[in-house]
Amino acid sequence: MRNTILICLSLATSSLSAEMIGDVEYHLPNQGKGWKLEKQISDTPKQVGETVIYLPENATTDDSKEFFGVNVNKYTVDLNDNAAIQKGIQDQFPDQKVTINMLDKNSESILFEWTVTENGKEQLHGWTRAFSVPKETVMLTYLTDQIDTIKDVSPRWIETLKQAKKVQK
Repeated sequence: MRNTILICLSLATSSLSAEMIGDVEYHLPNQGKGWKLEKQISDTPKQVGETVIYLPENATTDDSKEFFGVNVNKYTVDLNDNAAIQKGIQDQFPDQKVTINMLDKNSESILFEWTVTENGKEQLHGWTRAFSVPKETVMLTYLTDQIDTIKDVSPRWIETLKQAKKVQK
């Protein structure tokens, strides 16, 4: 019985607990569906970075239409260089057109929306918050190919990304 209570308490509070990557604390949104840790990739030999990927709990890597990913890496990004940021995303989609739209910028982070189009049709839509912390960059990204849901999910993900914050260690 005690184990059952502990499991129930853990599940009930899991959406309230914060996750950490690098010096950034973030939460996954509670949107009527849970999120599961799908993959954690660490570049251990080079110690360059770490990536964590979450999927909706009822999805698999093969069929998921959306994901939330966080990355910390030892490369610093100039958060004031929009062209370099766009090029970084464009390099991931070389045969498609990438556009970015800055939504918010302050001394420690930027928040931007971005799209990937092919033949004039939007294929992917994402929101990214990037933090510049000493000697590394932390990026949190939500990405979907469900273009018809963008108006519904946009406020939730923008708010989720805005709630992420740098913490002092």
